[in-house]
Amino acid sequence: FISFYTNTSTHMHRSVAKDWKTLYKQEGEKTVESGLVYVDINPNLLYGATQVYVCFNEEDPAQLSPEQDPEITMHLKLTQLLPVREERSQLVKLFNHFTAVCRQGDGHLLKYHKVEILALRVLTFLRSTPALCEALLTKPANTGAETPFDVSVRFLQVFSQLQPMYRQLFIRGDVVRFLVRSLPHPDMGLSKFMVHVFDRNDEAIQKVSPPFVREMMEIIRENLATRPIIALDAISVLTSMVTVDSDSINTFDNGNIIMLEFLKENTTLRLESPFIAMARDGFASVKMNLRADQTDKIRKYLDSIDRRKEARDKLLKNAKTARGQTTMNMGSRTATSMHEGTGTMPEGFSQSDAEGMAASAAVASAAEDDDDDDDYEDEAAGGGELDPLGEPEVLELGTMKVKDTSIVLASIELVLKCSCFGMNKMVLRLFGREVIKCQAVPKEEGGDDDEEEDDKEGPPDEFDEQMARQRYFRHVVYWLASDHQDKDIPIVVQDAYLRMVCLLLKPHEIEDMLHDRFDERRQRLRLVPEQPTEIVLLLIQWFTQYFERFPELHIFSPRISPVVQAIDTRVVYDLSAYFVRDHIFLLLLQVLSAYNEQNKWKRWFQQNFLMEEIPEKFEPGGPYDQPPRPDKVIADFAYMVTYGTFEGEPKTVNPDDVGGNEGEGDAMAQEGEGATTSFILTKLFETLFDQRDWSHVEWAIDKEMVTLIEQILALKLCDPDDRAAAKKLQEFLKSLTGKEDVQDDDDDDEPPKKK
Repeated sequence: FISFYTNTSTHMHRSVAKDWKTLYKQEGEKTVESGLVYVDINPNLLYGATQVYVCFNEEDPAQLSPEQDPEITMHLKLTQLLPVREERSQLVKLFNHFTAVCRQGDGHLLKYHKVEILALRVLTFLRSTPALCEALLTKPANTGAETPFDVSVRFLQVFSQLQPMYRQLFIRGDVVRFLVRSLPHPDMGLSKFMVHVFDRNDEAIQKVSPPFVREMMEIIRENLATRPIIALDAISVLTSMVTVDSDSINTFDNGNIIMLEFLKENTTLRLESPFIAMARDGFASVKMNLRADQTDKIRKYLDSIDRRKEARDKLLKNAKTARGQTTMNMGSRTATSMHEGTGTMPEGFSQSDAEGMAASAAVASAAEDDDDDDDYEDEAAGGGELDPLGEPEVLELGTMKVKDTSIVLASIELVLKCSCFGMNKMVLRLFGREVIKCQAVPKEEGGDDDEEEDDKEGPPDEFDEQMARQRYFRHVVYWLASDHQDKDIPIVVQDAYLRMVCLLLKPHEIEDMLHDRFDERRQRLRLVPEQPTEIVLLLIQWFTQYFERFPELHIFSPRISPVVQAIDTRVVYDLSAYFVRDHIFLLLLQVLSAYNEQNKWKRWFQQNFLMEEIPEKFEPGGPYDQPPRPDKVIADFAYMVTYGTFEGEPKTVNPDDVGGNEGEGDAMAQEGEGATTSFILTKLFETLFDQRDWSHVEWAIDKEMVTLIEQILALKLCDPDDRAAAKKLQEFLKSLTGKEDVQDDDDDDEPPKKK
């Protein structure tokens, strides 16, 4: 008997109050009726109105009187949003329509340009009053509806992707500045659109300027901690400015501009959450940030996959067992028991049908058994039951789930593309200079002496910057080795860091670090140490863990990460079909070659081939083949990064050591505990040649792995068992690739059996 209308609906369109509900109130601990009733008004009626009218039915006034209803209370829920719902929906329909038309290639380009201008006009509402901007940005709760900004940006993405020749409009100075300043708004795809604009656009790449890069770095700085996805999008935009098919002067210039500002900001953040870890506290901060991704996301994701696999295996095993028992029981039954004692089977019912029913019953029985098993609860899903036939939620880079891992990988990709994958000499010098700054030891105020030292030192020259990059290579190796037991750093990040330092150095510079050539004289003479160096042993130990976790590398992509995908665009496999191209595999060959020159047992055989028995301390797996202890690795890493050195803290030479050789004395001291451990190469080759869980073709390593195994066998570091496993793996890979068989190497120079 009561109706409502507003100043926008007029009295011709009313809403009658019908669904009255009892209003309850709280008295102490009880909820009792208040004697009042209430009704909800349709919010669509009130949308956009400023006045509400309440009407009473005059035909039956007894229903409403001052005695029975002394008061009427109205509660209104106000919103700050403007009434632009209809306009929003029309814009969404318009851009969705033209996006579909543009994808089909229908219509005239002039119409596209009109819609393109309209899309830019819609984006200008981002600079309007806060009320209008918020009204357009707000999405209805729990509807998944899109805003006009979302659909307009999607249209611009499709238009710029399908019509790349018309991207010049978006590289005008005023348009670019507007788009950059709009990036901090909630994610609407602007960053992906800007990536399309700059991606392989020579004209856009020529217009990159230092002020533009500074604005992008300001966005990264402001949003890195609070809204990391926006910072990640800004890094992607910078990466698109140096993404080209072939290098040019403009690409080098853009790389120099971007890397100058990027490394400057990285030095500012060197102690807490840097893009690229260089300082001691920076390495610790990056490891702490990555630990959350590794333990909370990646490890749980891998555990859920393993539990599902176990559940499926158990389900299949139970089904086979139950099917066998059911079939055997049915075979022992008589035909009388099959059809109500008549001695015949039902019409149309054969023995195969009976076996099929038995198999279905077996699967159902196995499923019931698994329902009672508490071992397969999905802890990652909050303790719910695990579906053996389901698939876990896929982890994707660029999302909040693995935000820290995504930012690190995006930063490394940016460094590699700015350096033109090691070809831009200026970026290499900038990188070495920032390493020196981040690891500079703060000097105490000492007056004139310090000023004189500063004058003598001066800015670092090119050789100092090269040595800084080589030193950084050692620091990264020791950092990864310090995580050998904890495994807090995702293996995909470890892979990206090693690829980065390998590309920033030349092959002979890496070889110098493997042989502990820390000065110009040693590098010129190319001296080889008398025993395996610590970094070689640590890298062999790291490669063992790397190949153990190799399937884990591919949880994000068959080609590991965006870093590897970026390298693939510049290193084409077809040009070198008979060579190893992967930088991690190349590093493995360099490490094994360095060990082949440094090891004690092979050198002893070359000098004493007529001796009957090799001394115990020179045997493979002896004290000289043991990597340093974990506590020593951590201590040496902390000292090297703190003071910017190649080695850990110097030790006092023991006069009792033979020849005063520090390394030999340490090895002899560890002889008692190291002589009983297994040979480090045995662990490596056992892991490398056991590739049963690898997907070679999907990961695009089938041909390359054949060449890698051939080159490893040529070093003659494998014992007969390892060589047999390698040959077996080669045969399997050749069956996949169709590569011709390689002649077996002579086994005359095989190393002795290892412990």
